[in-house]
Amino acid sequence: MPRKYALATITVVAAGTLAACSSSGPSAPPVTVTATVTQTVQAQLKPTPTAEVTPTAAPTSARGNVEKKAGEWGWVSGSNGDNLGDAAFQIRVTKIKVDPTCDGQFATKSKAGHLVALTVEARTSKELVKALSLTGGTALGIGPATWSLIGSDGYNQSNPATAAAFACADDSEVIPTSIGPAQKAKGLVVLDSKTKHGVVVYSLNGQGDTGWEWKF
Repeated sequence: MPRKYALATITVVAAGTLAACSSSGPSAPPVTVTATVTQTVQAQLKPTPTAEVTPTAAPTSARGNVEKKAGEWGWVSGSNGDNLGDAAFQIRVTKIKVDPTCDGQFATKSKAGHLVALTVEARTSKELVKALSLTGGTALGIGPATWSLIGSDGYNQSNPATAAAFACADDSEVIPTSIGPAQKAKGLVVLDSKTKHGVVVYSLNGQGDTGWEWKF
């Protein structure tokens, strides 16, 4: 039912002079009459149109992974909902360098053909405790062993974390192998690739489940 609202009050002042007429004697003094008329205008309240917002699904690859660009976060939801602020776990790749200059003490040439250095950041909240309780673990792997690499030829390389990849960066630059609840980590993950271009994939604890992927 439409609701009625008084939108305006219009006051009209009418002034006039009434003269008393008589056949004799002086005319009566003029009398000014002021009449006030109040008019209420009613209108129906029409709701303001609200634009519909359709959530945009994150793009996924043919492999089922969520596709990310450098700098974009991937995350695992916490108990308060599916948003970054309540995430139990967050991860992103901020930079990818193919054939980097290796400054590790025991650096050697790539075994497969090309070394690929990823600058990785990871964060967790106390919500990770609940997620880990389902697997009986106490930390989440984020080191090279939890990453996979698919070359531009479409082949999934069986062992991208070669000795040459491990030796490329100095130990102080390498990301920790795992991360626990309410922690942050940042560092390099170096992989060995047969091709100069392809895709790197991170899945939780490297179990082969769907995760996130970045092109290089």
